[in-house]
Amino acid sequence: GQLEGSTCPPQDGLKTFRKGLLWEFLDTFSPAKRVGFTLSLVFFIWALASEFEEFPLANDMLAIAALVGTFWVFEVIPLPATSLLPAFLMPVCGIMTSKDA
Repeated sequence: GQLEGSTCPPQDGLKTFRKGLLWEFLDTFSPAKRVGFTLSLVFFIWALASEFEEFPLANDMLAIAALVGTFWVFEVIPLPATSLLPAFLMPVCGIMTSKDA
């Protein structure tokens, strides 16, 4: 059995331990979409962390392009929704105003 107050997963398997919001969300994706989602987050964070001194907003645009490109290639979300991401993310990152996007 399991001790009371233990933080270890239950003995009856890891599947019951994985019952969380993130795992339920990721379980709806195929393995290829999970890879694409993970890669897109890695590329997005890497691009935001990089610095281009001459063009200060270039790293934000690179992050958006990497995210959208990876979502597009792996079809993480439907392509029409993916095509709307730049119009949403550019104003959020301060690259353009919502009127210009």
